[in-house]
Amino acid sequence: MELDSFVNDCIEKEVFPGCQIAVAYKGDLIHHKAYGHHDYTKLQAVQLTDLYDLASLTKILATTISMMRLYEDGFINVNDKISKYIPELEETKISEISIARLMTHTAGFKAWIPFYRDFMKEENVTNYFSPVKSERFDNQVIDGFYCLTSVGDTIMKIIADTDLNKRNRYLYSDFGFIILPKLIENVVMMNFEEFLNLCFYNKMGLRTMVYNPLKVFSKDEIMPTELDKDFRKTLVQGYVHDQAAALLGGVSGHAGLFANAYDVAVIGQMLLNGGHVNGVRYFEKSTVDYFTSRFQLTASNHRRGLGFDRRVAGETDNGPCTLLASQKSYGHTGFTGTYLWVDPEYDLAFVFLSNRINPNAENRGISKYKVRAEIHKLIYLAIKNRGK
Repeated sequence: MELDSFVNDCIEKEVFPGCQIAVAYKGDLIHHKAYGHHDYTKLQAVQLTDLYDLASLTKILATTISMMRLYEDGFINVNDKISKYIPELEETKISEISIARLMTHTAGFKAWIPFYRDFMKEENVTNYFSPVKSERFDNQVIDGFYCLTSVGDTIMKIIADTDLNKRNRYLYSDFGFIILPKLIENVVMMNFEEFLNLCFYNKMGLRTMVYNPLKVFSKDEIMPTELDKDFRKTLVQGYVHDQAAALLGGVSGHAGLFANAYDVAVIGQMLLNGGHVNGVRYFEKSTVDYFTSRFQLTASNHRRGLGFDRRVAGETDNGPCTLLASQKSYGHTGFTGTYLWVDPEYDLAFVFLSNRINPNAENRGISKYKVRAEIHKLIYLAIKNRGK
């Protein structure tokens, strides 16, 4: 099979040590396979039950579906300013930003701030970190390394005091999705992680879709990510790779979720079905359409839905998916080498999970070879050949 050959060639070129692929087509799981190994020692083969760090897929698989629930139940209006739901943001630089701008990456935020570097400075480190867990230091970053429990308030303040680009242009940033779990918790009066489990993951039977997977799974069931020489000084395995999410104890709206490809595909299928899966309705189709369609804003260069990425208009190959995908398609990518893309026109959901950042996040082969888009293309071609 051409798809298998391409994936195995990528593994041979050390684009990633291994991966999982799940393809749902017209309601059937037509391809579900594990390839390669956990790392380049090749001592442990990837199993379909193994968990990957989903990175920014967290934005759609946790935060966005939560916002969809609040929207459908009438608790939020995405055109409202964020400070309506998070009062402590009143009188800050971001008080007037709408939820929609946070979710479409048009709020004017910087792309990234390496919060941990300031916290790790010699004069700050003992204020923010401890080798011993306590009530004051309860956010576990890695084995034997804990962050200040209240660090989320500090990060929120740093974001709220950040100068904004007032041109309302699209610039991808994690900041909006770091903020949104606070909004969700304020509205539902429940812990963000508990809300997700109650409303979605437990009902769907998503056994592997978890934050902080070492609480449930053994380390050898979880893919290793980066050998982090800058922050944690060790191989990251079973803890979130993203540094900001790590500071927050592994639970954030922008990163932190782990799962296998099958569980990600279940949510993809739910979206394809217009909000229902396995006999349970989670959303009305109108809600799915509203969030996954390109959201109308004055920003001239954005293509986003509310939380979801979308195909680039026209015939450019610089977008997040293959040109064979329809203009109705949507999904997201993740820094660790992950991908979910849903195409209602073809009744297709494609999941690709890899740990391409093992052992080094500077490995850019997945972008160089346009791996996710190329596999995506091969899937469309295979589907078209099935019809002949």
